[in-house]
Amino acid sequence: MKEKIVITGIGIVSPFGLDKDSVFDKIVKGESWLKETSKIKTNSIPSKLCGEIDPVILKKVLVDGRSLRTTFISQLTLAAGILCLQDAKIKLTKDCSHRIGIFFTTSQGAINAIEEINYKLFTNGPDSVDPLLFSETVFNAPASLLSIKLGIYGPCIAVPMCNGGVGSIILQAINFLNLGIIDYALVGAAEEISQLVRETYYYLGVLSPSDNYPEGSRPFDKTRNGFVLSEGAAFVLIEKYDTAKVRDVNIYGEISGVSVCSDGYKLNECEPSGKFLTYVINKSIEDASIEPKEIDCTLSSAASLKDLDVIEAKGIRNA
Repeated sequence: MKEKIVITGIGIVSPFGLDKDSVFDKIVKGESWLKETSKIKTNSIPSKLCGEIDPVILKKVLVDGRSLRTTFISQLTLAAGILCLQDAKIKLTKDCSHRIGIFFTTSQGAINAIEEINYKLFTNGPDSVDPLLFSETVFNAPASLLSIKLGIYGPCIAVPMCNGGVGSIILQAINFLNLGIIDYALVGAAEEISQLVRETYYYLGVLSPSDNYPEGSRPFDKTRNGFVLSEGAAFVLIEKYDTAKVRDVNIYGEISGVSVCSDGYKLNECEPSGKFLTYVINKSIEDASIEPKEIDCTLSSAASLKDLDVIEAKGIRNA
C-alpha cells in the first residue's frame, strides 16, 4: 500500500522577500518582482529586467559571517533550507539528524564563481585561481554546505537539471521515505543570475525581448517574446502523513502522484507534439488514483517562448 506523503514546511527566498505568506499574496495579486538589474551590466543587450534578491535580507537568517562569505547560491540555499525547517518545526537533535535527507536541484549552479575562475584562469594562469573557490563550483556544493552547516547526516543528493529537476528530486525523496531510509526530506532548488548566463540566453533568442514587443514575461500571450531571469531558492519539507500527525504539525497538502520522463529529442528543443508531457501528466494522475476532472489547477512551465508554450498547451490539452 502506498504511503501518504505530505508537505509540512515551506522556506522561500525571493525578490519579494522571505515571508512565504506575503510572497504568495503578492503573486496572487499579480504583482511583479521584475526590475531593471542593478547587479549586471546590460550595455551589450537590450534585456534590462531581472528578479534580483537584495543580499541584505539574508542577514535575517544567516547570522554567522562565514555563511555570508560563501557563493550567493549557497547563501540562498542555506537561508531557504533554514526557514523551511523552522516552518516545519523540525529540531535537529542528534537522534533525528541521520533521519533527514537533502534533495536539491539547480540548473546553473554557482555560475558566478565558475565565471570568475575561468576569467582568472585564462587571463592570469592557474596560479591565480583560488582553490577554495573552486570547491564551491560543483553542483552539489549548496546542498553539501546546507548539510554541513545544519548537521544533517542523511542522504544528500543534488541533481543538475532545468525545470524537470524538481519533479525528479521529489520522486527520489518520496522513494527514500517509502523505503524507510529517512523520516524527513528537505527538497528544494536554487538559482543565481550572472552576466554570462543573461547574455548567452539573449543570443540564443530565448531572453525577452527577442523582438519589438516590450520586455517582460507573458506566457501563452501572442506578444510573448522570451523569458526573464530571476534568482531565488525554495524548499519544502515532506514526510509521511503518520509521522506528521504524531508531531501534530501543520499540513499544507499531500503529494498524491508524481511521474517523470524525458522526451529524448534534442538538446535545445522539446519534442513538438507534446506527447511526452501528455504521458507524464497521465502517469501522475494514475499514480494519484484520481480522475482528470478532480484537478482544479494546472501550473505550467510558462516559459513565454513561441515554440515551447505551444508544445506545453498541446501536452496539457491532450492529457
